[in-house]
Amino acid sequence: MVETSGASVVLVHAGLAVPASVVGLGDAVEVIAVDASVPVEAGVSAVTDAERRGRLLPQHAAYTIFTSGSTGRPKGVTLPHEAVVNRLRWGLDELPIGPDDMVVLKTPYTFDCSVAELFAPLMQGSRLLIADPEGHLDPPYLADLIADKGATMVHFVPSMLSVFLELAGPERLARLDRVRIISTTGEALPPAVAAETRAVVPGAMLYNLYGPTEAAVEITYQRLDEVGDTVPIGVPVWNSTAYVLDGRLN
Repeated sequence: MVETSGASVVLVHAGLAVPASVVGLGDAVEVIAVDASVPVEAGVSAVTDAERRGRLLPQHAAYTIFTSGSTGRPKGVTLPHEAVVNRLRWGLDELPIGPDDMVVLKTPYTFDCSVAELFAPLMQGSRLLIADPEGHLDPPYLADLIADKGATMVHFVPSMLSVFLELAGPERLARLDRVRIISTTGEALPPAVAAETRAVVPGAMLYNLYGPTEAAVEITYQRLDEVGDTVPIGVPVWNSTAYVLDGRLN
């Protein structure tokens, strides 16, 4: 990943041991420890174009995320600011949140599903509930966290949602009455899992989202007010087009 991206700087958490994977890079990168424990002083001005190497444009890269795809060898996918902002602005219009909402951040930021969890609440002044590392793998903990803190929006990969519904237990699931938006992406959503979600949290809007990393997180959406024999991936988000192709790519 470092070789492919040409990365020359690695940021690590000050006060913690440098990960072995970073130590193993040797002199290939410069390691900088960042102390984020103290809030930034009030009144600090934003970075200007004059302080950058050049003017920042919507077409410039916002991030590169590595995904293994079908080969197992990580490949870098770079997304421009305009594509990411389009996805975020669409999401805030279709799945609106505000200052009274609390969004669960539980997806590792090495996966693009974390983009909306991270930035959407900050764009709207919503609160961000940060789960413990690996907390998404512990359904009882996650259910208690959501219920105790009064979280209103949470995202799942369908397979993890299935495990969550199975292992959290009826009593914990009954306490999720503050949740009003549930979204899924990353895999096909089985109708049985969608139907159970609708039954367990009947007051929440349920969305099935679809999209490869190259399409800025998600590219199509379907709100599931009712669940039939199949769960469609829906229609394109803003400024996007979806094509259905046959075996010869027509």
